[in-house]
Amino acid sequence: MIERMMLDLMYEMPSREDVRGIIINRASVEGKKPLLKKKQGQGRDVA
Repeated sequence: MIERMMLDLMYEMPSREDVRGIIINRASVEGKKPLLKKKQGQGRDVA
């Protein structure tokens, strides 16, 4: 289950220089996108 949930992130995030972290919560596990923590000065956090 975790691998399926993380698959897109494993391929997309290494090329994203604006993201400093990813928050996986209940909503993420239930199919919504995880919250991406942006680096300072890169805009707002997005889901």
